[in-house]
Amino acid sequence: MSFISISFFIYFCLLLSIYWLFPSRARNLILLAASYVFYAFWDWRCLILISLSILVDFVAGLGMGAKLESAGQNAITGRKLWLYASLCFQLGVLGVFKYFNFFADSLYHISSLLPFNIPLYHLRIVLPIGISFYTLRTMTYVIEVYRGKIQPTSNLRDYALFVSFFPTLIAGPIERAQTLLPQIAAERHFDTGRFNEGMQLIFWGLFKKVYVADNLSVITGGIVKGPGVSGINVIILAYAYAFQIYADFSGYTDIARGCAKCLGFDLMRNFNYPYLAVNPSNFWQRWHISLSSWLRDYLFQPLGGALRGMPKAYRNLAITMFLAGLWHGASWPFVIWGVYQGCLMIGHRIMQPHLKQLGFPFRRALPRSMRNMVKIAFTFQLTCYGWLIFFSPSMSEVLKMTRALFNTTGVVDVQQVFLLAQFVGPLALIEMIGYWRSDDHVHRFFNLPGWTKAAAYASLLYMMALHGAAAQSFIYARF
Repeated sequence: MSFISISFFIYFCLLLSIYWLFPSRARNLILLAASYVFYAFWDWRCLILISLSILVDFVAGLGMGAKLESAGQNAITGRKLWLYASLCFQLGVLGVFKYFNFFADSLYHISSLLPFNIPLYHLRIVLPIGISFYTLRTMTYVIEVYRGKIQPTSNLRDYALFVSFFPTLIAGPIERAQTLLPQIAAERHFDTGRFNEGMQLIFWGLFKKVYVADNLSVITGGIVKGPGVSGINVIILAYAYAFQIYADFSGYTDIARGCAKCLGFDLMRNFNYPYLAVNPSNFWQRWHISLSSWLRDYLFQPLGGALRGMPKAYRNLAITMFLAGLWHGASWPFVIWGVYQGCLMIGHRIMQPHLKQLGFPFRRALPRSMRNMVKIAFTFQLTCYGWLIFFSPSMSEVLKMTRALFNTTGVVDVQQVFLLAQFVGPLALIEMIGYWRSDDHVHRFFNLPGWTKAAAYASLLYMMALHGAAAQSFIYARF
């Protein structure tokens, strides 16, 4: 069931009616049942797998909780065994369902270069939707219980709701146990202000998806299916896809956060104007924040972070971004995209002292805002090339488009440029207003007096209703 379908509209309206009519003690059970119904719409068989994940980590949490009350080496060993059992199960399931065929293909192709061949064997299984997101969410719970930072919950219903909460189930944000579980356990009351904020976030997310992302998908799809790919076309493709994936994913997040607000929950912000980043590291502080912070806290820092010298810091960063690319999908373009992002971040750290020296003469000649604009523009170009890798279905396509960038022949398609500006312009305008106001919530743009707010709503609704493209599935839903 997609957020942009009529079935979801009916589902959510019914859920809101039932949820707020029933007493507080029944609401978690209603939400859990509704989340299972939501997931069953994609494929009811996936309910078996997510239920197993819930049970394994719930029991592991209780097992570690019992050991936390004891002292001594046996208790520490017992906690580690529970943690390892949980992680092995979760990562094993993810590996089988998402990565088995990818590694089987890779081994087969590598063996073709050797004197012996490894037979190709594929598992005929369906990738459960959202498995990458809810797996990371369950891992935060067991790791934090192991560290002693949270107490394990003894309420299976609440834990099952934490894992399967439908706004975050398919494509995040990756909420952590220490922030979402207390909200689930707390008593919630209907709040008109929060409900209005939620509806505004849903509306804004729908606009991003229906008007911006789905229309840009027509442009990117048209370029790929065209007779020839010139350097000009590849540049237009890179810019169009950059805004398509941002509008698509941040639109999903806004709808998810809006739905959660209407139900009395606050989810974390997942994007903070990522295309205004001044360097590659700053980009990852602004893009998919729930994932980047998860990678920092549960992968980069446990590897040693940057505390053991710069060579090891670069190694840890390379491993982290390699796995970040692999997490996005079981194909080599995703892996190379992760390696590329790691190289950008490592390269920036290595060059940072030299860049400061090179930029010293410009500090007096140019104001800080102008220097930042140069940094933003340069970082955006590097990011857009990364999106070309991310967008490509194969490495041969990556090489094809990279070569095309150096092909200066070709004519600019003015119509495509006009369409790109038409679909990106309203998004950029509203988000720049939010940025200039240092406003963390774009939905406050709609908190305008009288006729101004009515005009804003009417304009966006007109663009969605009469100029929206055919609905496309959310890009990150397949991860």
